[in-house]
Amino acid sequence: MKTNLGNIAQKRLPREIVPRDEREATMIGAVMVGEFTPRVTVTVRNLSQFGVGVSSHGVVPDIGERVRLTLVTGDEIAGEVRWTDGCDFGLRMAHAFDLRRLRAINRLRDRLTGQVIAAVNDDTAAPSTIRGTTQLRPVC
Repeated sequence: MKTNLGNIAQKRLPREIVPRDEREATMIGAVMVGEFTPRVTVTVRNLSQFGVGVSSHGVVPDIGERVRLTLVTGDEIAGEVRWTDGCDFGLRMAHAFDLRRLRAINRLRDRLTGQVIAAVNDDTAAPSTIRGTTQLRPVC
C-alpha cells in the first residue's frame, strides 16, 4: 500500500499558538533545593501565574527535576524545570502564584530604595524609579 506523504502533511492542522502568561519582571533573591541539586542561591528574574524565570549563581538543575525555591520574602515555590540555557532556567509551578502580591513587594522595594538614595544624595540628586530599577537624576 502506497502512502502519499504530501497529502498527510497537508491534512495536519497547524499548531495552535498559545499566548504566554502575563509576566512580572523582578529581581528577587532565593534559595533553591532540588531532587538532585544541592542548596544554591538563585535570582528570580520573572514570574507568571504558573512559571518562573531563574538565574543560578552556581549549579543549574536538570530538565524534569523538581525543585523548591524559598524567596527572601518567605514565599515558597515548588515546580519542575522545563528548560535551561546556560545559568538560566525556567520552572513550571505546581500551584498558581499571586502576581498582585509580587507587584506590591516590587513597589515597596522600589519606594524604600528610592528613599534611601534620596537621603544619601539629598543635595545633588533625587530618585527616579523606572520598572523596578532606581536611577538618579539631577535635582531641578
